[in-house]
Amino acid sequence: MLSPSQNTLPLLYPQPASVSTTLFRGVFNRGAALVIPVTALSVAASAYLTYTAPAGSTERRLYAISGAVTFAMLPMTQIVMMPGIHRFMDLSKGDATAQEKAAASGEVLKLLKAWAAQNWVRVVFSKGMFDGVEIRDTHIYWPYRAYGKPPQRMPKLSVLSVVVLGRAIRANEHASDEDAAANAAATMLLYRAKESEIESA
Repeated sequence: MLSPSQNTLPLLYPQPASVSTTLFRGVFNRGAALVIPVTALSVAASAYLTYTAPAGSTERRLYAISGAVTFAMLPMTQIVMMPGIHRFMDLSKGDATAQEKAAASGEVLKLLKAWAAQNWVRVVFSKGMFDGVEIRDTHIYWPYRAYGKPPQRMPKLSVLSVVVLGRAIRANEHASDEDAAANAAATMLLYRAKESEIESA
């Protein structure tokens, strides 16, 4: 999901409308075929893990939050993004005159940049950004917070993974799906390493 906003769409900004609108249609159609089933699977997995986790545990709350945030991507797409997407689809199927007019008015570039920005928000919903962002459950466990930098005092996952688990991870906002899975695993290992202390905090 990250690649279109980071790599693909910026390449379309200087292109003629006849090119950018057609390519966008292809990017969107291919992405939709993947995102919808993957999102449904992710929400279902979070629901199952929430159901099987101990009642009242931090683990259960985190799984529930993860599922809710991931699910929120779907209405966000329909309500916020689809009007611009429909306009793009109309332009991609329209005649050259309409495309040139939309490009000359700046509409095409505005639509491209808006979609790229909105998709960044969806990336946060679907994967999260594990580094540069606080690990939300560590604020209740002071020994982990000691590895954070003032004044924020919240540690990065990459730091905790090395210090506590003895393993390095590539935790950043440009992480691949494999990196994101490793980040999620590291987060759970950190929780389980001090589960009793965290639960009693």
